[in-house]
Amino acid sequence: MTVRPSSKSVALAVLTLANSVNFWQRNLLYELYSANYIPRECAERCEGALFVPLCEECEGKCALCQECRAAHDAATYSLRDAACISDRQYGILAGFSFTTVFAASGAMAGTVADRFADVRWLHAGAVLTWSLATLLETISPSFEVLVASRVLVGIAQGFNAPCSYAVIAHHYAPAERATANGVYSAGTYVGSALSSLSLVAAMMLGWRGATALAVAAGFIGAALLRAVERPPRVVPPPCDCRGTNLVAAWHRVASNPRRLGAVYFASSVRATATVSLWTYLPLYYARAFPSFKVAFAILYAVGLFACGSFSSTAGGILADALARRGRRDARAHLPALGSLASALAIAAALYAPSFQASIAGLFAYILLAECWLGPCVALLASNGVPTHAVGTHVALLLAGNQLVACVGPYLISSLDDGTSAGLRHHVLLVVAAFSLAAALGFAFVGATSGGGDFHHDTIPDKHAPLLRSDAPTLSSHPPRHPAHGGGGCSTATGEGGATPSSPSFHAPIV
Repeated sequence: MTVRPSSKSVALAVLTLANSVNFWQRNLLYELYSANYIPRECAERCEGALFVPLCEECEGKCALCQECRAAHDAATYSLRDAACISDRQYGILAGFSFTTVFAASGAMAGTVADRFADVRWLHAGAVLTWSLATLLETISPSFEVLVASRVLVGIAQGFNAPCSYAVIAHHYAPAERATANGVYSAGTYVGSALSSLSLVAAMMLGWRGATALAVAAGFIGAALLRAVERPPRVVPPPCDCRGTNLVAAWHRVASNPRRLGAVYFASSVRATATVSLWTYLPLYYARAFPSFKVAFAILYAVGLFACGSFSSTAGGILADALARRGRRDARAHLPALGSLASALAIAAALYAPSFQASIAGLFAYILLAECWLGPCVALLASNGVPTHAVGTHVALLLAGNQLVACVGPYLISSLDDGTSAGLRHHVLLVVAAFSLAAALGFAFVGATSGGGDFHHDTIPDKHAPLLRSDAPTLSSHPPRHPAHGGGGCSTATGEGGATPSSPSFHAPIV
């Protein structure tokens, strides 16, 4: 089936917008929490005082600072003051309340997307749901409401990637999918950059105004998803579908710990280092360099967009290029080197003597750390996973990453003493430890399997026809599509096999 170029471009643009909104609203809490709003009139009185939410009692200079902030309506600009969030509660909000439900939702979303008659409605409903859940925070801000909001956001956002991959698979041939998924994945960094700029918006419009901007973008994205050309119902070709469910995938990992188990371990600890840093980085800079709040928000956005996009794309291209030249272990050793070097870069950023030097170290960290995404999926596809089960393993890997990643923010929140120096030590301890663990894990994969047995890599024929529900099949029995409760192999997302429409070889991990 031929898809018009204009339809392909529109679909990819809308999906990238939805993915950008996904990460914008997911990371919004991190930025708004770090916005320790100090009115100009209170600058002298609050200098050197510990920032404590208005609802909590403190003494001395801290109490004088609270009194001044309350007189100048600090709760309008500070989510911490409005919702009365402690550092320990923030660790729960940033970690377990989101990641656990997101992991569970993502693990099941692929199957639901495969069985849904029109995936566009499912995707639009998910975007609308997480946007409304984000808006819930502004109505009655409290820790309990924020937990409920994060849980709903986690459930809804678990459907974003599976729904997107199904549409990308319809519009783009296998030879084009790496580029298409690369553009789609850029939404990760665009959304993260927009969330960083939300700190500036909060200082101008208040934290509710900054939240409203992100929610409005979500409403627009949900509406535009209806403009995407509807993918036809797909009937997978007859095949042996045993081993495509999550339980079978987990058993395959457990029975092959030296190869698959090591890939899962390295990916999970690498994701933990990333999530831990992004969760507490805005708060650290707010404490360490309070006079550079606006500069940090802008530069952080630039770094995430430019350095993150470049690192993710270049990492995959470089690893594939080296693999084609016989260096099959490059897909494991490149992430190992990036993880090792990133531990040194973040130490330089956190202990830099000036704001400018710290930002330079941060940019270096992003360039070095984010090169692992593409190579990691290639490792998964080439280390003993049969073609028809790659999609399921990607879903399981994503779920595992999110479950492990919530440990990092919780550890930091438990150790945080409320000072910039203390936070710096604890962030470095957690991020460096998990980065070094990832380096060892990826190095082990490269040493034991050479980056995988690439004889098992299967590249679908780009000229293979898309099997539609009205097309003849090789089976002597009438085709049954999952949407009607039938059997057959799942497709594209979730439990899918690498049919001509499967994008599973290039699915992002986080």
